[in-house]
This record gives sequence, C-alpha cells and structure tokens, in this order.
Amino acid sequence: MRNFKKFLFAAADRAGYGKIKETVIIGDGAQWIWNMVNEVFPDAVEILDYFHLNENINDYAKFLYPDN
Repeated sequence: MRNFKKFLFAAADRAGYGKIKETVIIGDGAQWIWNMVNEVFPDAVEILDYFHLNENINDYAKFLYPDN
C-alpha cells in the first residue's frame, strides 16, 4: 500500500496537485480508499461514483419498501 500511495501522489504531482484550485477524488465507497484520500489528499472533495450511489439508493429503497 505504501508504494501505491507514493505512486498516486507522484502522479497527482505531475498533474498539477498543489497548483490547482480543487482536488476531487471519485471512489466506490470503500473505506480504505477514503482513508487513503484523507491521508494523501486531506483537502480533497470526495465523491461516491455514480454506479455505487445508484446501488446504495436501490438497496435503501428495497429496505424501505420490501414488497415493491
């Protein structure tokens, strides 16, 4: 994991991290991703990707309305 963090930060640095106005990270909701984002990019905005957002909404709707 340590090597991945270094690789990720180096790629972000090459892309202009630190010089750009806002950093946005899109993830699937896995806790390890958000933990790493908070460690490597503490100022980043975190967004749940569209597929997993829809999946969560669907699961919640099934919970609320199990007969529909």
